Amino acid sequence: MDSAKPNNEYRKYTQAYADKMGDTLRTETSLFQRDPQKPVPLIEQSAMVEIYANLAYKKQ
Repeated sequence: MDSAKPNNEYRKYTQAYADKMGDTLRTETSLFQRDPQKPVPLIEQSAMVEIYANLAYKKQ
């Protein structure tokens, strides 16, 4: 996420986005689902996994 040039502003906005998606789109099965009438797209799940992985990464 910020390996080229660390920037806490990007991290702050990314965390806010992840929090909002978790609060509004996460189901009881922990999937992110925009439309309950449609299947859950794998691409949306992997995008959120990547966001959370980047937030969890701490540069040594």
